[in-house]
Amino acid sequence: MAALGFAGCSMPSYDRALWALRTWLDSWPGIGHVAVGMHRQGFDLQLTQYDERGWRATFYTTGMEHSPTSATGTGWERTPWHATQHAAWEALKKSLTTTDDAANVLMDSGAGIERARLLHRGELLEAATVAWNVVEGIVAVVAGVLASSVALVGFGVDSFVETASGAVVGWRLHAERSGRADEERAEVLERRAGRIAGVLLLGLAVYIIIDAGRRLLGYGAEARESVLGIAVTAISLVVMPLLGRAKLRTAAVLGSGALRADTYETITCAWLSLTTLAGLVLNAALGWWWADPLAALAIVPLAVREGLEGWRGEHDDG
Repeated sequence: MAALGFAGCSMPSYDRALWALRTWLDSWPGIGHVAVGMHRQGFDLQLTQYDERGWRATFYTTGMEHSPTSATGTGWERTPWHATQHAAWEALKKSLTTTDDAANVLMDSGAGIERARLLHRGELLEAATVAWNVVEGIVAVVAGVLASSVALVGFGVDSFVETASGAVVGWRLHAERSGRADEERAEVLERRAGRIAGVLLLGLAVYIIIDAGRRLLGYGAEARESVLGIAVTAISLVVMPLLGRAKLRTAAVLGSGALRADTYETITCAWLSLTTLAGLVLNAALGWWWADPLAALAIVPLAVREGLEGWRGEHDDG
């Protein structure tokens, strides 16, 4: 079939080999070889002579009924060999186009499978985030109450707020993967969850300011050593950055703004773990009871910022 390429080219008279090849193609034996080659590709030739228009060559897919709608390549020329060559090229080009279309479908299918895999990964990461935040929140609040640690209580409440965000984002990813995505419903749910989380965070900031402030002024019990609190914040300081990094990579590949926004909240939780752990360690090692309320006050700017963004619906959900 590669020889057909020379048939449509203008050949210089001194290039005798190529000239001989084109001369051979422009003959009845050449037509026979083209027909045999096309048959091997799955096409049958029909050649008809018309007095007024010359020759018409048509190739049909082998095994199909010959009709105008089933023709894969047609050529009208004054000579039978040129008509055959023209029709052969048309059939081959159409076949290649069909193959390309099939390849595109396969590529799209592959892209869909890859996206479903990434969505599932995002779901698992959100499930892990929610599960850890629930455990972290319970342990931190209980340890904070037992040790009279406002920093631990604030850290635990923040963990519960992060749980709501992770649950909503995980639901969105699952809905898209299962083909039940409802963007309008998802946005309403996310805005509602964001406003609730915003109110809780702002309330948490008010609680910390009041409780930490009165403790620093000498009112209320001093924070005691909490081995349990040190353990949970130390583990969180390892777990949260690992989860945040994995979620950020997945969000970048998926192009998910909601997952990216939730990732930043996970990273924020890691910073809260660091400040809370620092206050607990200083209190336990040096007896600096005031380090605990100071560590709690370090949560306030982040809580206020996240709370206002959640209330206003300013989190990136693109």
